[in-house]
Amino acid sequence: MTIRVEQTGVLSRVLALTEKLTPPEKLYLSEKLMQQLREIIENAERIAAPGKRRKLSDFAGVGKDLWQMIDVDEYVRQERESWDRPNF
Repeated sequence: MTIRVEQTGVLSRVLALTEKLTPPEKLYLSEKLMQQLREIIENAERIAAPGKRRKLSDFAGVGKDLWQMIDVDEYVRQERESWDRPNF
């Protein structure tokens, strides 16, 4: 099975670096990737379960990858500044 993904510069560099790994390092890397994938699947299953009443804690960790490139301090500063601006 082939999954088509746009190969970004980061992905290209990662793939090139994996060629230089020893077999034990490749095994370790694959274990880490599988762990991340299991977490993604568990989160998706938790959210997608039909008819199940959700607790706020069920959403813990969902979307965390969206915040990895955000400077939290800058984001909070901008939000606080928006409180002082009129909304018209």
